[in-house]
Order: sequence, then C-alpha cells, then structure tokens
Amino acid sequence: MRARADHRCGVVSPRAALTQCLLVAAALSLASGCAKRDWIDRTLVTGDVTGTWQTDDARLQLNLKQQGARAMGLMLRLGAFGLNRVSGGIEGTVAGDVFRWKQTSGVSMNCEGEMTVSEDAMRGVVYCNQLGRQLIDLKRVNSSPPSSS
Repeated sequence: MRARADHRCGVVSPRAALTQCLLVAAALSLASGCAKRDWIDRTLVTGDVTGTWQTDDARLQLNLKQQGARAMGLMLRLGAFGLNRVSGGIEGTVAGDVFRWKQTSGVSMNCEGEMTVSEDAMRGVVYCNQLGRQLIDLKRVNSSPPSSS
C-alpha cells in the first residue's frame, strides 16, 4: 500500500496511524512499569525497628514495637546532665528502609523524624519545635519489643 501525499490537516496514511498508536502504547507501557516499581518500593517493608534504640550519649531513646508497616512506642529525651526528662508516645510507618514517625502524646515538643534503618543502626533527621532540626544516629541496644505494661 502506497501512502498518498495529502496536504489536508488531520489526514494520515494507515501506516503512519499505526506507528503513532504503537508509540503511544509503548509510552504508556513504560510509564505504568515505573509506577509499579514506585508502588512496590513504598509498600515493601525491609526495615525492622522493633527494640530499644538510643544515641551514643543516651540522650534520646526510642522503644519501639513494629507490626507490619506500623510501628509505635515511646520516646525518651534527656536534657543536659540527665535533667529535664521528657517522654511521649510515638507512632510511625516503615516503608522500605525508611522509618517516619511523629510524637503523639506526652510533653508536647512536636517531635517528628525520618530515619534510614540499616540492621542495628538508624540515621536521619529529627525535628522538635524546641530544639530545631538535628541529624541523629541511633543504635539498637535491645532487639526485644517493649513490654506492654
């Protein structure tokens, strides 16, 4: 079949129309493949945050229990020289190796964090309205879930 030269707008040969349809189908196929990978990355839980985590100086401690992608527990923050002890409940989610959490109860410091989990270490940014944004390194000191007392 020979394509005709036609100078009217919107008229294309059958071969050109087929080529356009195939290009659109290929683009949609590639785009949907990318979306699936992102969806999987967001829902796959590879990190385990259950246990007690603390900074080297023990001024921040998280006691966590993880069930699926959800984690909850208690945050304990000590001021200088062990004074000004602040504690409160926290809740968060684990997506891939990232743990995102927010303070939900206790003395309101409006703390929240986003930490990357790697076996028995967590590193990330914690923000509290009274202390600002801080880069924090936590180490797991106990892998048992906190008691539910």
